[in-house]
Amino acid sequence: MWLSERGLTALLIMLVLDLFVLPIFAPDLGHVALDVAYLVLLVTGAAALCATRVSRFLAVGFALLALAFRGLERTDISSITVLGSTAASLVTMIVFSFLVLLRTMSPGPITRFRIQGAVATYMLVGLTFAQAFELTEIVEPGSFQFAAAILPEEVPYELRYYSVVTLTTVGYGDVTPVSRTARSLANFEGLIGQLYPVVILGWMVASLRGRRPD
Repeated sequence: MWLSERGLTALLIMLVLDLFVLPIFAPDLGHVALDVAYLVLLVTGAAALCATRVSRFLAVGFALLALAFRGLERTDISSITVLGSTAASLVTMIVFSFLVLLRTMSPGPITRFRIQGAVATYMLVGLTFAQAFELTEIVEPGSFQFAAAILPEEVPYELRYYSVVTLTTVGYGDVTPVSRTARSLANFEGLIGQLYPVVILGWMVASLRGRRPD
Protein backbone atom coordinates (compact mmCIF):
# COMPACT_ATOMS: atom_id res chain seq x y z
CA MET A 1 0.00 0.00 0.00
CA TRP A 2 1.09 3.58 -0.59
CA LEU A 3 2.17 5.17 2.67
CA SER A 4 1.93 8.77 1.55
CA GLU A 5 -0.56 9.26 -1.28
CA ARG A 6 -0.41 13.03 -0.97
CA GLY A 7 3.37 12.86 -1.13
CA LEU A 8 3.17 10.99 -4.42
CA THR A 9 0.72 13.55 -5.84
CA ALA A 10 3.01 16.38 -4.71
CA LEU A 11 5.98 14.64 -6.34
CA LEU A 12 4.09 14.34 -9.63
CA ILE A 13 3.10 18.02 -9.51
CA MET A 14 6.70 19.05 -8.85
CA LEU A 15 7.91 16.92 -11.75
CA VAL A 16 5.44 18.63 -14.07
CA LEU A 17 6.60 22.04 -12.87
CA ASP A 18 10.26 21.06 -13.07
CA LEU A 19 10.09 19.67 -16.60
CA PHE A 20 7.53 21.90 -18.29
CA VAL A 21 7.12 25.17 -16.37
CA LEU A 22 10.50 25.89 -14.80
CA PRO A 23 12.44 25.98 -18.11
CA ILE A 24 10.24 28.88 -19.27
CA PHE A 25 11.07 31.22 -16.40
CA ALA A 26 14.11 29.90 -14.50
CA PRO A 27 16.82 30.96 -17.01
CA ASP A 28 15.74 34.58 -16.49
CA LEU A 29 15.41 34.24 -12.71
CA GLY A 30 18.86 32.73 -12.13
CA HIS A 31 20.03 29.76 -10.11
CA VAL A 32 17.91 30.66 -7.05
CA ALA A 33 14.69 29.54 -8.75
CA LEU A 34 16.35 26.31 -9.88
CA ASP A 35 17.72 25.62 -6.40
CA VAL A 36 14.33 26.22 -4.74
CA ALA A 37 12.56 23.96 -7.24
CA TYR A 38 15.25 21.31 -6.80
CA LEU A 39 14.91 21.48 -3.01
CA VAL A 40 11.12 21.09 -3.15
CA LEU A 41 11.45 18.23 -5.63
CA LEU A 42 13.83 16.36 -3.32
CA VAL A 43 11.65 16.96 -0.27
CA THR A 44 8.46 15.79 -1.98
CA GLY A 45 10.29 12.83 -3.46
CA ALA A 46 11.66 11.75 -0.09
CA ALA A 47 8.21 12.18 1.50
CA ALA A 48 6.57 10.05 -1.16
CA LEU A 49 9.13 7.25 -0.87
CA CYS A 50 9.47 6.84 2.89
CA ALA A 51 7.47 3.60 3.16
CA THR A 52 10.12 1.38 4.74
CA ARG A 53 13.32 1.92 6.68
CA VAL A 54 15.48 1.07 3.66
CA SER A 55 13.63 3.36 1.25
CA ARG A 56 13.57 6.11 3.87
CA PHE A 57 17.32 5.85 4.33
CA LEU A 58 18.02 5.82 0.59
CA ALA A 59 15.62 8.62 -0.34
CA VAL A 60 16.54 10.99 2.50
CA GLY A 61 20.24 10.11 2.42
CA PHE A 62 20.74 10.73 -1.27
CA ALA A 63 18.52 13.83 -1.17
CA LEU A 64 20.70 15.31 1.57
CA LEU A 65 23.83 14.36 -0.35
CA ALA A 66 22.57 16.08 -3.49
CA LEU A 67 21.59 19.19 -1.53
CA ALA A 68 24.99 19.31 0.17
CA PHE A 69 26.78 19.18 -3.18
CA ARG A 70 24.44 21.80 -4.62
CA GLY A 71 25.18 24.13 -1.70
CA LEU A 72 28.91 23.51 -2.08
CA GLU A 73 28.67 24.32 -5.78
CA ARG A 74 27.05 27.67 -5.04
CA THR A 75 29.71 28.66 -2.52
CA ASP A 76 32.74 27.34 -4.43
CA ILE A 77 32.15 27.19 -8.17
CA SER A 78 34.86 24.98 -9.62
CA SER A 79 35.01 22.08 -12.02
CA ILE A 80 35.21 19.60 -9.14
CA THR A 81 32.18 20.95 -7.26
CA VAL A 82 30.09 21.22 -10.43
CA LEU A 83 31.02 17.67 -11.35
CA GLY A 84 30.24 16.41 -7.83
CA SER A 85 26.92 18.25 -7.70
CA THR A 86 25.79 16.90 -11.07
CA ALA A 87 26.91 13.36 -10.22
CA ALA A 88 25.09 13.48 -6.85
CA SER A 89 21.92 14.73 -8.57
CA LEU A 90 22.19 11.93 -11.13
CA VAL A 91 22.52 9.23 -8.46
CA THR A 92 19.61 10.74 -6.52
CA MET A 93 17.35 10.69 -9.58
CA ILE A 94 18.32 7.08 -10.27
CA VAL A 95 17.44 6.10 -6.68
CA PHE A 96 14.14 8.00 -6.80
CA SER A 97 13.20 6.40 -10.14
CA PHE A 98 14.00 2.92 -8.84
CA LEU A 99 12.08 3.37 -5.58
CA VAL A 100 8.99 4.85 -7.25
CA LEU A 101 8.98 2.03 -9.80
CA LEU A 102 9.26 -0.59 -7.05
CA ARG A 103 6.32 0.92 -5.18
CA THR A 104 4.31 1.21 -8.37
CA MET A 105 4.76 -2.46 -9.23
CA SER A 106 4.44 -3.81 -5.68
CA PRO A 107 1.63 -6.33 -5.04
CA GLY A 108 -1.83 -4.85 -4.62
CA PRO A 109 -4.79 -3.45 -6.54
CA ILE A 110 -4.36 -1.05 -9.43
CA THR A 111 -5.33 2.38 -8.11
CA ARG A 112 -4.99 5.93 -9.34
CA PHE A 113 -1.94 6.27 -7.12
CA ARG A 114 -0.21 3.44 -8.96
CA ILE A 115 -0.97 5.21 -12.22
CA GLN A 116 0.48 8.41 -10.75
CA GLY A 117 3.53 6.39 -9.71
CA ALA A 118 3.94 5.03 -13.24
CA VAL A 119 3.74 8.54 -14.71
CA ALA A 120 6.13 9.90 -12.06
CA THR A 121 8.64 7.16 -12.87
CA TYR A 122 8.50 8.03 -16.57
CA MET A 123 9.15 11.69 -15.80
CA LEU A 124 11.93 10.82 -13.34
CA VAL A 125 13.60 8.85 -16.11
CA GLY A 126 13.55 12.02 -18.21
CA LEU A 127 15.17 14.00 -15.40
CA THR A 128 17.69 11.22 -14.78
CA PHE A 129 18.89 11.24 -18.36
CA ALA A 130 18.97 15.04 -18.35
CA GLN A 131 21.41 14.83 -15.45
CA ALA A 132 23.38 12.14 -17.29
CA PHE A 133 23.58 14.34 -20.38
CA GLU A 134 24.69 17.29 -18.27
CA LEU A 135 27.38 15.18 -16.61
CA THR A 136 28.55 14.01 -20.03
CA GLU A 137 28.79 17.59 -21.25
CA ILE A 138 30.84 18.53 -18.18
CA VAL A 139 33.26 15.62 -18.58
CA GLU A 140 33.42 15.88 -22.37
CA PRO A 141 32.69 19.49 -23.42
CA GLY A 142 31.11 19.65 -26.85
CA SER A 143 29.30 16.32 -26.50
CA PHE A 144 26.15 18.08 -27.73
CA GLN A 145 25.64 20.52 -30.57
CA PHE A 146 22.89 23.12 -30.33
CA ALA A 147 21.15 24.66 -33.33
CA ALA A 148 21.36 28.14 -31.81
CA ALA A 149 24.00 29.77 -29.63
CA ILE A 150 23.12 29.52 -25.94
CA LEU A 151 24.63 30.78 -22.72
CA PRO A 152 26.39 28.31 -20.40
CA GLU A 153 23.66 28.67 -17.76
CA GLU A 154 21.05 27.64 -20.34
CA VAL A 155 22.71 24.31 -21.11
CA PRO A 156 20.95 22.35 -18.30
CA TYR A 157 17.53 23.49 -19.54
CA GLU A 158 18.39 22.64 -23.13
CA LEU A 159 19.48 19.18 -22.06
CA ARG A 160 16.25 18.66 -20.10
CA TYR A 161 14.36 19.57 -23.25
CA TYR A 162 16.52 17.20 -25.26
CA SER A 163 15.96 14.43 -22.72
CA VAL A 164 12.18 14.71 -22.95
CA VAL A 165 12.08 14.77 -26.76
CA THR A 166 14.42 11.76 -26.79
CA LEU A 167 12.38 9.85 -24.21
CA THR A 168 9.19 10.47 -26.18
CA THR A 169 11.07 9.77 -29.47
CA VAL A 170 10.01 13.12 -30.95
CA GLY A 171 13.54 14.14 -31.95
CA TYR A 172 13.28 17.60 -33.49
CA GLY A 173 16.99 17.63 -34.30
CA ASP A 174 17.80 21.03 -32.79
CA VAL A 175 20.04 19.35 -30.19
CA THR A 176 22.39 16.66 -31.47
CA PRO A 177 24.56 14.22 -29.50
CA VAL A 178 28.06 14.22 -30.93
CA SER A 179 30.30 12.20 -28.62
CA ARG A 180 30.09 8.43 -28.37
CA THR A 181 28.93 8.61 -24.75
CA ALA A 182 26.18 11.10 -25.57
CA ARG A 183 24.95 9.00 -28.48
CA SER A 184 24.94 5.83 -26.40
CA LEU A 185 22.93 7.51 -23.65
CA ALA A 186 20.48 8.93 -26.20
CA ASN A 187 19.98 5.46 -27.72
CA PHE A 188 19.40 3.98 -24.28
CA GLU A 189 16.84 6.63 -23.33
CA GLY A 190 15.01 6.26 -26.64
CA LEU A 191 14.77 2.50 -26.06
CA ILE A 192 13.38 3.04 -22.55
CA GLY A 193 10.91 5.57 -23.93
CA GLN A 194 9.59 2.92 -26.33
CA LEU A 195 9.56 -0.05 -23.96
CA TYR A 196 8.42 1.48 -20.67
CA PRO A 197 4.81 2.34 -21.69
CA VAL A 198 4.38 -1.10 -23.25
CA VAL A 199 5.74 -2.93 -20.21
CA ILE A 200 3.84 -0.88 -17.62
CA LEU A 201 0.53 -1.08 -19.50
CA GLY A 202 0.98 -4.82 -20.03
CA TRP A 203 1.69 -5.29 -16.33
CA MET A 204 -1.42 -3.29 -15.34
CA VAL A 205 -3.67 -5.22 -17.74
CA ALA A 206 -2.27 -8.54 -16.51
CA SER A 207 -2.79 -7.46 -12.88
CA LEU A 208 -6.40 -6.47 -13.55
CA ARG A 209 -7.15 -9.73 -15.35
CA GLY A 210 -5.52 -11.74 -12.57
CA ARG A 211 -7.86 -10.20 -9.99
CA ARG A 212 -11.11 -10.85 -11.89
CA PRO A 213 -13.49 -13.23 -10.10
CA ASP A 214 -13.77 -16.68 -11.69
